[in-house]
Amino acid sequence: MPFEGLRQQFTIRALDHMGTVPCYQGTIAKDPNYPFKTWKDITRVPGEQVIRPEASVREIWKKTGVVR
Repeated sequence: MPFEGLRQQFTIRALDHMGTVPCYQGTIAKDPNYPFKTWKDITRVPGEQVIRPEASVREIWKKTGVVR
């Protein structure tokens, strides 16, 4: 099911209701322009690259006795 969220459109898969939401990776650092730490060298990682594959989810469910 496609969904329009604050971080653009993503998909919620039927198998386990997990969303392909993007993640952000970077470093937290002091910035003299702000009284708090901010992100530095930030990279956006697409949700499709970080979500567990469906085959892996089914395998874990089989090992742990989850029935769906």
